[in-house]
Amino acid sequence: LEQWADNCRAFGFRPILCSGNHSHWDIAVTSAIRDFNLEVTSNICIVSVHHTASTPKFASSISRLPSYNTMLIGDEAHGLGAPHLQSALTNQAEMRLGLSATPRRWFDEEGTAALYSYFGETCYEYTLGEAIGRFLTPYEYHPVLVSLNDEELDLYESLTQKIISVSDKAEASNDVDEQLKKLLLQRARIVYSAKAKLPALIEQIQSMLRKQKKKGDQPTGILIYCAPGQHKEVLKAVSST
Repeated sequence: LEQWADNCRAFGFRPILCSGNHSHWDIAVTSAIRDFNLEVTSNICIVSVHHTASTPKFASSISRLPSYNTMLIGDEAHGLGAPHLQSALTNQAEMRLGLSATPRRWFDEEGTAALYSYFGETCYEYTLGEAIGRFLTPYEYHPVLVSLNDEELDLYESLTQKIISVSDKAEASNDVDEQLKKLLLQRARIVYSAKAKLPALIEQIQSMLRKQKKKGDQPTGILIYCAPGQHKEVLKAVSST
């Protein structure tokens, strides 16, 4: 929210910030819209977090925006496809731009369809190679492959067989479709929670620290993204490295 606000200010706007951390934003929004409609001001800039933008309070506050003259920019637009956030896809904005590195929602065709119905088809698309250094901060990407252990592999194969057995029926029944989604998610969890990932992570961190030590450098920060429920285990392992 604050990053967007800073960028809006750089272009000469005076953004109204809407979130649980900003009191009386609704009064500021309705007042700004009134002044705009009376031609007291030439523009309005409203910056909201997804959760706030999907509330009835927000919908009521922007209800008098002239839709033909209003643009909605949805950052991390894939998040707006979630059922509890789709209310943020307001009809008060006829001009719409969705920004996302992953516009198609994972195992959520309905949410994905809602996004494409609202924003339209993809206008501009870049591969990771095209984007790095041009639209993304330059960085190096080094995948490290690990294998599932015997227990994980057995469960993965078992779930795969179940997925095959129900996939042909998924088109004909919503209940079966939901069952298929659950099976796919269960199988995906095996991959992103694989036991071999933690030792591989520690090895990578130790290698990085050795290289920096040789150069006489110190690490300035490390971001580690964990699978749900694994943060304590990961934190314990990393802190002892």
